[in-house]
Amino acid sequence: KILKELGRQPIMWDDHFSQRLTATKLCPNAQKDWVVQAWKMDYPVGNSTAVAEDFPFASISSPMRSVYLDYPVASIDFNRSTQLLPLTGPRILGGCATMWTEDTEAKDV
Repeated sequence: KILKELGRQPIMWDDHFSQRLTATKLCPNAQKDWVVQAWKMDYPVGNSTAVAEDFPFASISSPMRSVYLDYPVASIDFNRSTQLLPLTGPRILGGCATMWTEDTEAKDV
C-alpha cells in the first residue's frame, strides 16, 4: 500500500512464492500490483527454464540456469542463453541477465 501511494511497484523474487498464500491474504491486489523477478522458476512460477503461461503475475524472466553470468561456465548452457526468448508468457515484461559480483574476481566483471 505504501509503495503504491509513492508511485512505486514492488518486485518480488520468485523464491518467496512458498509464502504466496500468506502474502496474498495480506495484499489482496498482489497479482495486479506486484512484479515477480523469476529466477528459480519452480512451480507455480515456471518449469526451471521459462515462466508458465498461466502464471498470473507480471514477471521479469531471468532463469538462473541460462543467464546467471557469474555461475561456472561448465554449469551454464550459453548456446541456450543466446536463444532465450524472455517473452514466454503473456505477462512477461522482459528479460534480465544477472551477474552477482560478491564471488566474482574483479578481472571478470
